[in-house]
Amino acid sequence: MGEADQLYVFFSCVLSGVVAGVAYDILYLVKKWARNRAVRIALDVFFFVLFSGIYVFVSVMFSLPSFRLYMFLGCLVGLLLYLKSMHRILDFFVKRLYNIKKKK
Repeated sequence: MGEADQLYVFFSCVLSGVVAGVAYDILYLVKKWARNRAVRIALDVFFFVLFSGIYVFVSVMFSLPSFRLYMFLGCLVGLLLYLKSMHRILDFFVKRLYNIKKKK
């Protein structure tokens, strides 16, 4: 596998990490309203199962090679990029909407 192919695989894994970040945000909103600790743990387990499913789906769709360390790092980079950028922006708007609704 050449360097260009490895970059393609790495960026595909970064993309799957970003998609997992979106899924995390959705589950994060559900988790915020869950009072039961068991429900929160179940949602965390569901996220990791979903994340592995996203990874397998991307691997099959893009015909990625067998698992390599840089592929795992690409998924983590994508997830961290999402959490450090879009998650903060969405969290800001959710708090603003919550405060506007609370005033009414």
